[in-house]
Amino acid sequence: MKAMSDTQGNKADSHGPSPTSDDKRPPVIFLQDESKARSEKANSSRRVSDGSGEMQTAKLGHHRIDFNKADSAAATALKVLRTQVFRRMRQHNWQTLAITSSNPGEGKTFTAVNLALSFAQKPNFPVLLVDLDLRRPTLHHYFDHRSKASVEQAVTEGLCIEKVWFRPDQDSELYVIPALNPIASSSEILSSLEMAKLVKQFRVLFEKGIVVFDLPPLLHTDDVLAFSPLIDSLLLVVEESNTRWRDLKLALELLEDIEVIGTVLNRSKTASRYYY
Repeated sequence: MKAMSDTQGNKADSHGPSPTSDDKRPPVIFLQDESKARSEKANSSRRVSDGSGEMQTAKLGHHRIDFNKADSAAATALKVLRTQVFRRMRQHNWQTLAITSSNPGEGKTFTAVNLALSFAQKPNFPVLLVDLDLRRPTLHHYFDHRSKASVEQAVTEGLCIEKVWFRPDQDSELYVIPALNPIASSSEILSSLEMAKLVKQFRVLFEKGIVVFDLPPLLHTDDVLAFSPLIDSLLLVVEESNTRWRDLKLALELLEDIEVIGTVLNRSKTASRYYY
């Protein structure tokens, strides 16, 4: 994989370096987070303290895209992304897809949640969404779900996965496995034999569908690299005007031996555009 050129740490925008004839960068999908404006307005009344001095949002359900909204640019972008991912994964007979970003706050969980929701709209296509951001789990908040069971219990205690997952909508074939409590030894868990056995179960149960993993930011822990032998493919999320090119370059270099399907440009002002 050819790394992007480093433009002295400039932040990513919708243009970026000019592609060349031998450019082997992964494809880019432009994705607009429609909820950004209304979430910023709502956050002032939806924040709670986590006891560490940091402020966390109480509920993140407003970050879920409404796929029934006909004029939704974000829904259209997600469907384009879904189609491209589905085509690539079926071409290679892949089952598992990991989603990460270079740094926190660039939209990886937003992308993982809404891509899984988009896949779940396909008929007879079961989807499993797993929170493996074990140091800072937030995925369950997107569904406003309160559960006592978590993925770490399935790994360390052998808890049956049918007792761990939940279904946000009984009419949908989306299953969600949350992570609840921050874990310092996350990379050890992700690279454990027990985790490998659990992923094997996922592959069997969702043979006719897809398994989506929400992973931690790549540049802040070794978790993604520790878990990478268990995944078939990966999407890298970047945020327009926030992700630095040098961080993106380093991320792509670290992912050189991993099948990167593409790069998702989140909160793009040029939503619904994409190129190869």
